[in-house]
Amino acid sequence: MYDITVGDEYWISKLNGEQWEDMPTNIVWNDLGIQIRAGSYHEFNCNLNLFGNFDEDEKYRITKKVYVNQKEYTLYADFTVN
Repeated sequence: MYDITVGDEYWISKLNGEQWEDMPTNIVWNDLGIQIRAGSYHEFNCNLNLFGNFDEDEKYRITKKVYVNQKEYTLYADFTVN
């Protein structure tokens, strides 16, 4: 088992045709290194209001980077707003 390191930052993208486009924002993130020990978990709040307006039934994606043994991985979760 490995420990995971994450930061505060995340991004929201909107599907435009077949391409994901980052939604504009003026967010300044704290440069934190939050360690998640093996067998534990970490919850974070995603404030969609920071990214502007969301259209109903459009496809969006949240992107978050994580680090395992100093190697970077990118996690994605797709969602819609109803």
